[in-house]
Amino acid sequence: MNELNERINASTQPSSFVFAPQMNMRVCSLEAWYQTMKIFRQYDLNNYPFYIIFLTGILTVFGYFTIKAVDTDYASKQLMGASAGLILILFLSFIDYRQIIRLAVPLYLINLVLLILVNIPGIGIEVNNARRWLQIGIRIQPSEISKIILIIFTSAYIEKHRDHLNSFFTLLKLGIYTTIPLLLVLSQPNLSTAIITFSVVCGILILGGLSIKIISYVLAVSVPVAIFGIWYIQQPFQILLEDYQVQRILGFLNPEKYSQTYYQQENSLVAIGSGQLFGKLQSDAITSVSEAGFLPESHTDFIFAIVGQEYGFMGSGLLILLLLLIVGLCFYIGSKAPTFAGTLLCCGVGCLIAIQSFLNIGVATALLPNTGVPLPFVSYGLTSLFSMSMAIGMIMNVALQRNRYS
Repeated sequence: MNELNERINASTQPSSFVFAPQMNMRVCSLEAWYQTMKIFRQYDLNNYPFYIIFLTGILTVFGYFTIKAVDTDYASKQLMGASAGLILILFLSFIDYRQIIRLAVPLYLINLVLLILVNIPGIGIEVNNARRWLQIGIRIQPSEISKIILIIFTSAYIEKHRDHLNSFFTLLKLGIYTTIPLLLVLSQPNLSTAIITFSVVCGILILGGLSIKIISYVLAVSVPVAIFGIWYIQQPFQILLEDYQVQRILGFLNPEKYSQTYYQQENSLVAIGSGQLFGKLQSDAITSVSEAGFLPESHTDFIFAIVGQEYGFMGSGLLILLLLLIVGLCFYIGSKAPTFAGTLLCCGVGCLIAIQSFLNIGVATALLPNTGVPLPFVSYGLTSLFSMSMAIGMIMNVALQRNRYS
């Protein structure tokens, strides 16, 4: 490699450009190849964070067998997606995350294009009165990818404006940049994803150094606004939410009166409770809520109910422990990151997994209103699996950068 460096340095003198243009093209090609291969020689594989892949793999296998208990066809697709996701994790783990941070603006623009394409007939796909998918050879859900891209963009933006983060115009610009994709997601409609993404951006902003004074002002305003909002959505003239979204909230607040919209969560509780300590493990299909068809979307939004049914309290506890370990690792690796953007990137991914897991499990256990949120690495959904794989791959690279050697 040193010999190659000498050849490159010697051949890039001015005389080589004048008298040997063909040699110069060859040298440029060698230099480009060298810079590309440099990505893979900067790391000591003895320090490779295999423990992250191990934990993620256990969680993914957990999800595969849980989905298989519901539908073998979905399980086969999930297995193929998990294999592709593993390749994506390994690939991104060797790509310098700082190069990805530098691409924050182009990624943000690509994100907007994908979210806009969803509304174009023939490209955007409508399912159950929601237009959230693109059919471009394969079916993808841009709102899932949007979560990861906004984490990257917000991390890069805060690092760039760190010294004057609390200024009015800095926060205003970030608010505008965040609001545009969130409005596109809301128009699909996809309220749950918009709430998760907004919460993650707020989490990154707080960890990035947002003033306590500003946080207290926001909280002081948010409480009365939330109270007014709960009253407003119950009025017949409200225009903020779709009818089915209002019914879900009202069903949560008053299950007896709105039992038709609360039945999913009620059956979810039955499924979880039926698993008792060690679960059924499909030993009694007759009393299985999922087999009987009493729990729609049990392979996605209500996957935790199937976990409780099949593996009981012990299996549910193990699943939550795995999620907590991965979230904790994200924050730990972020605390050791070599750059501030790397810290925010890891913390953003940790916030995303934590918030999304909390919402999914909260809905399945009737602690929160019914909303469609996949459980990371467990629920069926290839785009969700790919986006989470992207996130884990970048986290692994941040961990590798801590042990980078020259």
